[in-house]
Amino acid sequence: MSPAAANIAPVWTRLGKGKMGLLDSKAILNGAIGRVVGYVIGAFFIAVCSAFGFGPPRWAAFIVSGLPFITPLAAQIVFVMLALTTFALLVLVFLRHRPSEPKPSEAEMERRHRFMEAVYQVGEPPLPVPEGPVQVSGWKHPGEALEEFTDPEVREARDKALDDYFRREQSTRALEDKIRAWDEQYSDGKTANDEQRDHRRRMRTALELGALSWDVSKTEAREGWNMLRLNLVRKLSHGILIAKGFRFPHVAGNREVEIPASEWRILDLDDAKASATRSGSDEIVYFGIEMRHTHEPPPRSEIVKRLWELRKKGVELRNSPPRSFDGGRWLEKYNKWRKDVLQQAQLLSLSFREHLETLNEMGPIPSNVPKTDSLSMHYVQIASEIIRRMEDYLKREMDEKEH
Repeated sequence: MSPAAANIAPVWTRLGKGKMGLLDSKAILNGAIGRVVGYVIGAFFIAVCSAFGFGPPRWAAFIVSGLPFITPLAAQIVFVMLALTTFALLVLVFLRHRPSEPKPSEAEMERRHRFMEAVYQVGEPPLPVPEGPVQVSGWKHPGEALEEFTDPEVREARDKALDDYFRREQSTRALEDKIRAWDEQYSDGKTANDEQRDHRRRMRTALELGALSWDVSKTEAREGWNMLRLNLVRKLSHGILIAKGFRFPHVAGNREVEIPASEWRILDLDDAKASATRSGSDEIVYFGIEMRHTHEPPPRSEIVKRLWELRKKGVELRNSPPRSFDGGRWLEKYNKWRKDVLQQAQLLSLSFREHLETLNEMGPIPSNVPKTDSLSMHYVQIASEIIRRMEDYLKREMDEKEH
């Protein structure tokens, strides 16, 4: 697991998966309710004062009927002034309101880490660390499956988004500390000169831009997690992985069942709770879910070796197209070659298979390939594009292995 994935507890809670956040949820709720109530009362008061101030004079006369020292016109002016003053105060409060997020303490950070560990262990004792190579064929909690069974490039994209999120968070926190220190320095009556005040304005502008980019990185980090879950669910729906769980509601004595691959098209996975809900709703269908590979995959190095061999066969096939397309022997060889390539690519990465299966664009055919009829050259061009994408992926695989 990468360093970013190992530190997911803080970001997990901020992204809405935990019961804790940067601020206490009860305090946030109470503050929000208080503001809404205040705005409603203020709006009602403005409406009443406006009605008496701009309404018929007899309304104001009725209100001040027991006060001989004030005329109805003066009462209307007072009501108008009260309405305008209240409106100005509400606008000022709204513009100046900016919720502050205190920097979490070390104890709070440790508490979040413990919470995340509890989420992934869900009532089970810590798993013993096996000696020697780890076998991935055993049943895994969905949280573990996210890190072991998903495609490496999807995990790398998630980790990159998390790294960016943490980096922007640290930068924003550092600017907040600098502005706070500046305010404390000049809070005891000490006067700042124009250059110092301009420096604070620049820091404030940088903080606002940093907070905006932080929010963007938060969205990207959330999307990284969503893509990782989507990759896992797609492997389940393709039959690459198999899952089991208990039907909901559970009756004592009922055994766990294998979840059909086709059913994952209408299910949403909650990896934290190891449950699956009906797509688009909160209705739980399965819980206590575990998953594993349908078949024990061969070593990654062996798959790469097979793909290099298939790449060689593909080049030979591409460089010897039929003189005229008749749907015969050459097309049979091509279809078998493409099928074998997609099967091996799927063992390496589902994303890699889809990259080879769906060709959104195709490059030119090498000049040394003999030219034949247009239909034959169409299949030759497809084979050439598949070979090119295979080479790019396998070369990156070699570079990563060397480093």
